[in-house]
Amino acid sequence: MADDARSRRDLFRLFARPLSNLAGREGGAAPPPDADEAPVEGGRLVVDLALRPIPAGTGRRFRPAGGSGSVLVACVSDAHLAAVDGDCPRCGGALRYEAARDAVLCGACETGFRLDGSPLGEDSRERLRSLPVRRAGPRVEVELAP
Repeated sequence: MADDARSRRDLFRLFARPLSNLAGREGGAAPPPDADEAPVEGGRLVVDLALRPIPAGTGRRFRPAGGSGSVLVACVSDAHLAAVDGDCPRCGGALRYEAARDAVLCGACETGFRLDGSPLGEDSRERLRSLPVRRAGPRVEVELAP
């Protein structure tokens, strides 16, 4: 019986999260762990697509090295990349790009945005920050300053 109690307790610890990780950006919480770290050079997030490819119709979240928050880089087509903040402005949840809707969606609160940052529904007044992207071969630079 003691072994059963210990294994249940250990299982609970695996799934338990500190409350600080559930807070939005206001609480200063770190971005979710599914964001890859990427270097920052001259105020720009730098992504090497040869090392971290983003197939057309998908997106990938990156965390600027030494910074807070994250950036979502969406590959709309082979010729078009877009970048927005990677954290939901409403709840701080992780955003993802959904090609079928050509939208950025929050898995936590179901808020949606267009790639220009405007909200999908009229119930949301928050905007998402859209970031300028420059591509040079396999290197992508995302301007982090507003």
